[in-house]
Amino acid sequence: STLMRSSAASDVYKRQDFYYKDDSGIYGYDMNTKKSTKLMDYLASDLDSDSTYNIVPLEKDKFIGNAYENEKTKVIVYSKVDSSAVADKQIITVGAMYVDDSVKRAAVAFNKENKEYRIEIKDYSNEEDPQTKMNADILAGNVPDIICLSSLPTGQYIAKGMLEDLTPYFEKDAEINTSDILDSVLEAMQVDGKLYYVCPDFTLSTLIGNAKDVGTEPGWTFEDMMTLLDEKGENVRPFYSENKSDMLYSFMGYGVSDFIDWQTGECSFDSQEFKDILEICNRGKNEETEYNEDSPSMPTLIKDGKVLFVDSSVSLEEIQVYRKMFDGDITFIGYPNSNKEGSYFSFYNSLAIYSKSKMKDGAWDFIRTFMTKEYQGNNEYGGYMYNTPTRKDCFDMMIKARMATESYTDEFGNEISPVDSSYGWDDLEVEIKPSSQEEVDMYKELVNSTKKSAEYNEFILEIIQEEAKSYFSGDKSVDEAASVIQNRVKTYVNENR
Repeated sequence: STLMRSSAASDVYKRQDFYYKDDSGIYGYDMNTKKSTKLMDYLASDLDSDSTYNIVPLEKDKFIGNAYENEKTKVIVYSKVDSSAVADKQIITVGAMYVDDSVKRAAVAFNKENKEYRIEIKDYSNEEDPQTKMNADILAGNVPDIICLSSLPTGQYIAKGMLEDLTPYFEKDAEINTSDILDSVLEAMQVDGKLYYVCPDFTLSTLIGNAKDVGTEPGWTFEDMMTLLDEKGENVRPFYSENKSDMLYSFMGYGVSDFIDWQTGECSFDSQEFKDILEICNRGKNEETEYNEDSPSMPTLIKDGKVLFVDSSVSLEEIQVYRKMFDGDITFIGYPNSNKEGSYFSFYNSLAIYSKSKMKDGAWDFIRTFMTKEYQGNNEYGGYMYNTPTRKDCFDMMIKARMATESYTDEFGNEISPVDSSYGWDDLEVEIKPSSQEEVDMYKELVNSTKKSAEYNEFILEIIQEEAKSYFSGDKSVDEAASVIQNRVKTYVNENR
């Protein structure tokens, strides 16, 4: 038997017409009032929703169900207890637009083991516009102790002094250090030598092209891209979508931060580099690209040389997919820019501490978990078999597992079998096998040469898309559109930094 907690008052435990559950807990629904009430909160009850199932109500204060723990299935009775019977702990809040399951599992484990602090999660995923709502709350001062930065304007928060520099915490920690992090990843995460968040894993996004078209060396400018497009002619396009706005999003989705310095407030959307982006996009169409069964698939257009690039995230296994798609040697050429560094890390599970939190030490006790070898290397939590870890030692464990041609047991007891799966992309089917040394070398070179982190800022992207349409429609020149974008974005940046 285990305790069960609800976020609602005790008098709601009347007979319910039916019950339902989601990732956060179990609810009862009253048909007369047309209202639902949370009767059991998984996190508050120290339960992992992924390993708890077949739960049914026994009576108003009890549920019964199955739980999978330590490789065994148990039958458990969940009994509601009075809050006064629960050990009093200091509460640490975590704010997130969406709470990854691995974060929930870590919070459950932390709450079970830590005698002083308890993690509570404020999940914005049920809001109509989670990003806008969470960002508005934070900028208004309703800031949790720990902020999950996924899809939030990290640079803006840093410039406003909202995030704690975690470097001193790493220096005082006896188990983990910044030197544990992959060098290129650490460089991309840092701002002016300071580290404002931790992240256990990453994805890596770049522009992929045929080596016959772009050469074998990564990095190029927009002028280089325009030269290639001129050589290829009108029947060849850069991306699968020919829509001008879609193309602009492909360029700016990761690269918008290249044109903004949140520390100084300076922007460069009136630069020739940004005008080159607009001019390339203007070669497309204003009509939406149609997707139907009769249209050639993207892999077919890539193989036929009608589409030049794939803009996508790259994992080690996906190298096999892209090599088959391009039917030859590929180059991670990157998105074009002036410094020829057009590949970006994305840190979706990054966690930061609010600089004015009164629970900084407790917050560090929780978020440090994600940077331990046990967390990044043990599949019980997240594990290198599912993500690309930020730690050097776990990255090496991942490489070993991907190259394995025979089964083995790793140091955490995980059973590792040779990779044997398939990958489908429209009419392209690829059998994924253990990675070759050549593929590993390609991936390592891409990781080691990437120095930037992508930063998504929905509001700024909306400004760019909105004002670019006047150029795409012919109502404004490229100089006029760029000038308006520069003024609007610079005003926004300086009002919000």
